[in-house]
Amino acid sequence: MSGDISRVLATGAAATALAAVFLFGEHIHPLRALTRNRRSLLSISAGVSLAYVFVRLLPELADARLTFASSTILPARFEGIAVYVLGLLGFIVFYGLEHFTKRARLALAESDVPDPRLRILGFSAYACLIAYLVVDSLDNSVGGLAAYTVAMGVHFLTVDHRFREEPGETYRRRGHLLLAMAVLVGWGMGLLFALPRDILALMIGFLSGGVIINSMISELPSGERQTFVPFAAGGLLYSMVLIPLN
Repeated sequence: MSGDISRVLATGAAATALAAVFLFGEHIHPLRALTRNRRSLLSISAGVSLAYVFVRLLPELADARLTFASSTILPARFEGIAVYVLGLLGFIVFYGLEHFTKRARLALAESDVPDPRLRILGFSAYACLIAYLVVDSLDNSVGGLAAYTVAMGVHFLTVDHRFREEPGETYRRRGHLLLAMAVLVGWGMGLLFALPRDILALMIGFLSGGVIINSMISELPSGERQTFVPFAAGGLLYSMVLIPLN
């Protein structure tokens, strides 16, 4: 019983921290003592998030494939490659959201902005999934939870800044509240029920594709805004933290 309470408290603290990123993202500036340049701070966050993708999430995707193949009641042809197909689907879904948003923005006059509600709803489902996996994942160790929370926290931070920068009046009024609520809903769902391991493996596959494409879109600066050194430093340093956890 004490272990269950400890788990609820630990995951609750993680979910609260993730929700707070959306509520107070514009006021959160990690590593301010090292640099006050906002672009550099976001680039460090980009490096941290992508380090998690390559050092933790992709290896976990391989584990998810084995879990799916061994636990599904359905015929698992090609040794559970369905997990990777869901990763591709996650990549396509969030690339599609970004693509159609940009197309709509180009089609409108400069004084207008495309309706952001579909995009916000899509990211709300994404945030809900990420929060669910705070509670129920293939790795439920304390170290795994801490590494996941830090990486997804900085990932959410860059998503939040992206929404606020592209004219984001709807996001600033209501959208950030919806994403914060989605995080808490996802955490609550994780506490209420545990999905079968094969379904959980598919969810991790979908999340992997989503994190990779959103990292590419919002976390890799381009052109004149590129700040390679902070990005590389964030990625390399956090990868050194993650390697012993594998």
